[in-house]
Amino acid sequence: MSNPTLNTSIRMDAADHALGAALTITTLLKEVSSLIPSAGPLANVLGVAKELINIVNQMSDNKDQCDFLVERILRFLSSLANECAGLEEPIRSGTPTAHRLNKLISAIEEIKKDAEVWKNTSRLDRFWSRDKIKAAIVKHEKNLSDCFLTFMVGTGIQLGATSDNSIGERGLGVRPDSNLVAHSE
Repeated sequence: MSNPTLNTSIRMDAADHALGAALTITTLLKEVSSLIPSAGPLANVLGVAKELINIVNQMSDNKDQCDFLVERILRFLSSLANECAGLEEPIRSGTPTAHRLNKLISAIEEIKKDAEVWKNTSRLDRFWSRDKIKAAIVKHEKNLSDCFLTFMVGTGIQLGATSDNSIGERGLGVRPDSNLVAHSE
């Protein structure tokens, strides 16, 4: 015999979790939208993320896992948008940073493509494909992590190279023992 209190409690926990994820995504989306200019590379990423959100909102199965992917994307965009706002410097098209964001757009497009298929698949087919879908979601999580890491590493290398080039232009050099000294010739 089933315990009606337990069943109600489990359903409420699942409903609360779904509502919490939806509110988190809505809050993040509003925050990010208010920080990102209406044009430019960040706006392009936000546009693709909004398309993904629309697809995920129509899903019945795998919604929690897809919500998690959307939340990760929005948190990353929020961090970038806050940094740009603090620096009072937008990300411009054609820059290495914009190029790195295009890789993120490609990763989001792949998630969108799969989510669209999952959304339109019958419940029975989704059941039989559950392991395949779970593996695809894990792959998308990894791809997003790789994009975020590549973005950070690329930015660090770009800053290091800019700094190195700036030091070289001012006539400063680094001795083999790694102490920075002024060069006089």
